[in-house]
Amino acid sequence: MTAGAGGDLMTKNGEPRRKSKGPKVNIQIEGVGNVIGDGNTVSMTGPTNVAIGATVADFTALLAQLREGLLAAKLDEKVRKSVENDLEAIQAEARDSNPSLPVVEGKLKSVESIVTSTIGIGTTLAPIVQKLLELGQHLFK
Repeated sequence: MTAGAGGDLMTKNGEPRRKSKGPKVNIQIEGVGNVIGDGNTVSMTGPTNVAIGATVADFTALLAQLREGLLAAKLDEKVRKSVENDLEAIQAEARDSNPSLPVVEGKLKSVESIVTSTIGIGTTLAPIVQKLLELGQHLFK
């Protein structure tokens, strides 16, 4: 869909999109699936597509991407050291023979807090942290 001259949404054929006047439908999905609709409320339980088939190598590669982004951000020295300590702890936990999800999540949420509160890097790096949280929930116990 695209926006028309007046800002109204248009279909692929250039016709104005019809506004749904029917009742909203609540849809719950268990497992993996796609929902196509207009104005629906959807909740999903089960793994998201980002986690299906993921490996610890995928997790550590994404962690390296986050680390590079944080280094490029030129954070205050004290903040940088704190984040680096969290990233090292996450890396070590991911390599552990029995990695702990609570440890990984706790450290990632600490990093997420710093990322989202730091001007200029939140919009770029917060999605990476979110993907790491999703992968961590899939990979670790």
